[in-house]
Amino acid sequence: MVEADTMGLLIGQDTPEALMPLEVRRAEPGSSAPYATRTRFGWTLNGPLSRQQGKRRVTNSFVQSDVKLERQIERFWRLDTVADAVDVETQMSVNDRKALSIWRDSIRHCDNGHYEVAIPFKRYPPDLVDNIEVAKLCLRALKARLTRDTDLRAMYNESMQDLFENDYAEKVPQEEISSTPVWYLPHHAVVNPSKPGKVRVIFDCSAKHCGKLFECC
Repeated sequence: MVEADTMGLLIGQDTPEALMPLEVRRAEPGSSAPYATRTRFGWTLNGPLSRQQGKRRVTNSFVQSDVKLERQIERFWRLDTVADAVDVETQMSVNDRKALSIWRDSIRHCDNGHYEVAIPFKRYPPDLVDNIEVAKLCLRALKARLTRDTDLRAMYNESMQDLFENDYAEKVPQEEISSTPVWYLPHHAVVNPSKPGKVRVIFDCSAKHCGKLFECC
């Protein structure tokens, strides 16, 4: 007989879904240790605990889960998901905010339907020196490579033409070259073996000259 104040919930055999084992943890074969069964309501311990004069005392106990611990773990994983828990806007660096400010102040809609923004230099006016000699050295090396590989030359020429046709590049007037700070971007070809017949034109923005580089925010 069980006292009423110790009973939490009485489940009859007419509700097999509640008693159906979802997982069973067994002891070593031949031992008299109990076994654990997990149901929808948690874990239970079943089986003999001891032997007295050839008789077994059978018991059944419910193992209550630590709800507080589960909540702490759930909170830990929620905080660990940075993309959901952190506002990206508040994590911007000083340079990030400066670049966004320059873009907001300089953005304009061009006649060709495109938008134009200023280059976010760290210092303005930019402290640049004429690096045409470095660009010429890279160009001579590129020319030698394209001369040896006619297929690569054809693809590279097509890629460069696309830059002009799509208004990604334009010819700079001579008077602007002589009146403003100048910095040339060397470029070269990169071929992906998994994408035959295609070439990427890479502009080397990290190229240095006299210890300086094209430095943006």
